[in-house]
Amino acid sequence: MRRATAVLRVAIALLISAASAALAQDATPKDGIVVRTSVDPAAPVIGQHVRLVLDVLFPGRMPAPPRVEALQPPGLQIFRFESQGLTIRETIDGAPYVGQRFEFAVYPRRAGSLSIPPVEVRLMDRAGDQTGTLASQPQTLAVSAPPGMDPSRPAIASTRVTLTDSWDPANAKLMRIGDAIVRVIKREADDTPSLAFAPLDAGALEGVRAYADQPLSEDRVERGRLTGERTDRIIYVLERPGDYLLPPVSQIWWDLSAGGLRHASKDGRRVTVAATPAGAKGGGSAAFARLLTRRPLAALAGGAVAIGLIGWFLAARIVGRRRQREALGPSEAELFSRLKHAARGEDSGAAYRALAAWRDATAIPRHRLAALPSVQALERTLFAAGPRQAAAPPRGLIADLQALRSKRGAVRERRAAEESLPPLNPAAADCSRAR
Repeated sequence: MRRATAVLRVAIALLISAASAALAQDATPKDGIVVRTSVDPAAPVIGQHVRLVLDVLFPGRMPAPPRVEALQPPGLQIFRFESQGLTIRETIDGAPYVGQRFEFAVYPRRAGSLSIPPVEVRLMDRAGDQTGTLASQPQTLAVSAPPGMDPSRPAIASTRVTLTDSWDPANAKLMRIGDAIVRVIKREADDTPSLAFAPLDAGALEGVRAYADQPLSEDRVERGRLTGERTDRIIYVLERPGDYLLPPVSQIWWDLSAGGLRHASKDGRRVTVAATPAGAKGGGSAAFARLLTRRPLAALAGGAVAIGLIGWFLAARIVGRRRQREALGPSEAELFSRLKHAARGEDSGAAYRALAAWRDATAIPRHRLAALPSVQALERTLFAAGPRQAAAPPRGLIADLQALRSKRGAVRERRAAEESLPPLNPAAADCSRAR
């Protein structure tokens, strides 16, 4: 009996030892792995680029490069512009370590204490299979609002911001009723995404109607440095005779180098609009009156001239309305219809571009859209770490946007006043007619 008990004890000990060895072998890939994060600066201003650096170090050797994914918490925009990590080697406590460094660009969009949630690290083997997960430590940013800037609007904090504009026609100062002037405004900023630029106010005034095209936004990354660019196109249609001062434009920004508030601006343009419409000659009605006092043949000729003038007038009105409608671009409803079509497809990039076009045509605040879970999921799909894979837009995107439209009532478009051509001469807010 004692011998049987002893044999049983030895068998149990061997089983426990084998199980422990198996558990230790499963845990080996995670043992000794170092995951660390850092932020610079930790106390930024709204709109300033914060570097979030994540290091994943393996003792001895790295089985395979890990994969990381950052979340999109409220109040922060997080981008990863480099798809591959940087291989690093270190000695920790006398032991060699090898791993990869990942960098994220974080842009705070509101003031206060903002938390960067843990970054998920997925451990991989040589076959590309996941062997486990780790998480970094969360980070906290103490974000302040730059003095003199409105914290409720998109803020730009950079070392360089430029604003340029061009006019077409370039130098003509004497214009006629019905003429149009096209103004192209380009803004560019270092270390700032293009989404940080706020829409420009077209600045219409009495006697001049202003139309804004859909803006063009572009982000360029060269040698790890980001440059954001936005181009706006405004069309001024001259509707009444007189002297006018087309409005100036400006961009306020916080200079990180000088630690002060700056304005990039361009002056407006003074134009004189003649009373005679373009392509028309005066005296038509007086000549027609003289013809009516002569013999019947002259009267008939006058009638033909009158019919021709009426036809010319109607044709000019039709062409003018067509040009004005073309200048308006698609309505909010049309853009939302395009967005719904893109959201039903398989291209998240197309859905995001359609969302940006619809957003710029409405008065819905950007932070309201950024807070929607489906919009955050769409941004994660496009800007998540690792190789980008084709993915369909998230479900619920259109439902969330439709609910946001319903809560706000009828969506107010930036150019809703121009959808129906009358009434003319909308009230001006930022510029006045030069006397």
